[in-house]
Amino acid sequence: MLKQWVNRVKDWEHRMHRSYEKPIVTEADRARAIYYAKWIDHGFLRRFWTNFDMVAPGVYRSNHPSPKRISEFKAMGGKSVLNLRGGVNIPTSLLSEEAATRAGLVTRTVGMTARHAPEDYRILDLLDAFDTLPKPFLIHCKSGADRTGLAAAIYAFDYAGASEAEARKQLSFKYLHMRRSRTGILDDFLDAYFAAHRATGIRMREWVSTVYDIDALNRAAGR
Repeated sequence: MLKQWVNRVKDWEHRMHRSYEKPIVTEADRARAIYYAKWIDHGFLRRFWTNFDMVAPGVYRSNHPSPKRISEFKAMGGKSVLNLRGGVNIPTSLLSEEAATRAGLVTRTVGMTARHAPEDYRILDLLDAFDTLPKPFLIHCKSGADRTGLAAAIYAFDYAGASEAEARKQLSFKYLHMRRSRTGILDDFLDAYFAAHRATGIRMREWVSTVYDIDALNRAAGR
C-alpha cells in the first residue's frame, strides 16, 4: 500500500514537472518558466548557495546558474556554459540559455544521469565538450553535486593532471554528493576507470570506447 502511494506521488510529480516543460513563446510562458525555476526547481535556494568553485584554470563548476549568475560569469571572463541536465524544455535551462546567448556565451548540453551508470556515448559527448568549448567554461547540473561532480572529477584527472585523490574531491560531500546513496554509482564508475588506469595507463576516451561495461556496473550496484 505504501509503495503504491509513493508511486502515485512520483507519477503526479513527474506529470506536474512535464506540464511546465514547453518553449518560451509568450509572456505567460515566461512567467510560468520563472515561477518554475524559482519555486519548483528550487532556484530560491540557489540565490544563497551556488556551489561555485574552480576545477582547474579556465574550468568552473556550480549548481544551476540563474540569468543573473550567467551575467556575472560573463563579467569574470567566462566564454561558455556546459549544462548537464538534459531535457529539451526544462524552464530553468531555457532561461539560463537565453541569458547565456544574450551575454554572447557558447552553450552546450550533455544530458547526464546521477542515479544510474553513465552511458558511454554521453561520456564521449562530455569529453567532446571538454575538447571544444572555449575557456573559461562553467559546468553545471541542478545542484552541482553529482553529475557536475563526476564531470569535474573526469576533467581534473584526465585533462588537468590531478591525482586520483584530488580528482575524487570533486565528487564528494564538500559539494553535497553522498556516496552512500543511489548516486554512489558515479563513484563506482570512477573506481572502475581508476583501476584500469593504474593497471594500463588507459585514458578515459579509450576506456569508455573499448573496455567500459555499463551493464556490469549496473548489476554490481543492484540496478
